Amino acid sequence: MRGLHLNDKSTILVLRWLTILLAILLMLYSRKGLTFGTGAYLLGVAFFLSNIIFTLIPRKHFAKPAVSSVIVIMDAGFISLAIYLTSGFNTDFYLVYFFIILIAAMRQELKGSIVTGAISITLYGLLIYKSSPHFYILKTPFLIRAVFLLLIATFSGYLAQRARVYEEARNVVQKKLSEVEEKLLRSERLAIIGQLAAGVSHELRNPLGVLQNCLYLLNLRFKDADEKLRKQLAIMQRELTRSNRIITDLLEFSRKQKPSLAPTNLNRLLEEILSRVQIPERVQVVKKLTDIPTVMADGEQLQSVFMNLIGNGIEAMPEGGVLTLNTGQDDSSVKVTISDSGVGIPKENLEKVFEPLFTTKTNGIGLGLAITKRLIEYHGGMIVAQSIPNHGSTFMVTLPVSDERGACPTE
Repeated sequence: MRGLHLNDKSTILVLRWLTILLAILLMLYSRKGLTFGTGAYLLGVAFFLSNIIFTLIPRKHFAKPAVSSVIVIMDAGFISLAIYLTSGFNTDFYLVYFFIILIAAMRQELKGSIVTGAISITLYGLLIYKSSPHFYILKTPFLIRAVFLLLIATFSGYLAQRARVYEEARNVVQKKLSEVEEKLLRSERLAIIGQLAAGVSHELRNPLGVLQNCLYLLNLRFKDADEKLRKQLAIMQRELTRSNRIITDLLEFSRKQKPSLAPTNLNRLLEEILSRVQIPERVQVVKKLTDIPTVMADGEQLQSVFMNLIGNGIEAMPEGGVLTLNTGQDDSSVKVTISDSGVGIPKENLEKVFEPLFTTKTNGIGLGLAITKRLIEYHGGMIVAQSIPNHGSTFMVTLPVSDERGACPTE
């Protein structure tokens, strides 16, 4: 059977109802009693109505620290006024202060409970002083009550603080366990998907090759065909290219091939990629390729990396824009930055873009950037994404400098 869990608002309201009932009982059996129409009677009614009003406050507003401070100050004033009106100076009426201290401890922990305890002791001392001109602060009965209230304030505040720390620690542990469990499940699913992808990709590559050859022959046969037929052939070519890219991504994802390192000129590699990529007329390419050292890398794998980043940048600018390629270096690494002025990536998706199978594209499977990140990490490098929605995205690839330091020409 599960235990009863009350939220802060419910618990505070319950404590206030107990405070009200205890205060009314003490006023009822006090020396002056609780006669209709007296100040004590009106105070009891006001105390009762105040809790009904607090009940109507929405939980999100009730959770604000200012609300708990108002409750504590109001209740301290209520109890002190009740003691004054019933002449309960030397009775057990001071015990009602305990509930106020508990409420402060719940919402404001140790600091709040000690401050509330000090306020309660001060108010109670002023009331006794008013009732007796010979009041002495170190008089044994008052001193015992004051120390008792202060101990209750300290202990309840300490327990509330420990409970909060425990709750936060439990939430952190539960979150970490959930993340670990999710990663394990994801790894298991990805392993299965990788095995399936390898088999399916090999089976589909041959039929796609046959279709590509047939389409090539059709283009030769109908090179003088009307516009409608050429348009249909272009659509077939585009879809075959997309299908082949998906197959390539699946194959890359399914195998963990270590790079074959060789001195690689990144500037020249980027130039070769740009000469092979079909750049739409509405997209302007800006190259800022500076002299950088050679890196030890697998040219084919890096070609796949930059081809994917450039292709994503072009796709992110359906209405046109600027694609900027920038190379630079520091003491231990070279950097390749690819930026676009496209639609950008929402903040909530920015940390997920490198996760396998995550995609916002209608015609993608979410492997391109995951493969890109893995290939970069194979080379001992890293990739970072930055984006501002509706202003564009930037992907920075950092690779370690090779031992054979040589300048890469910008030509």
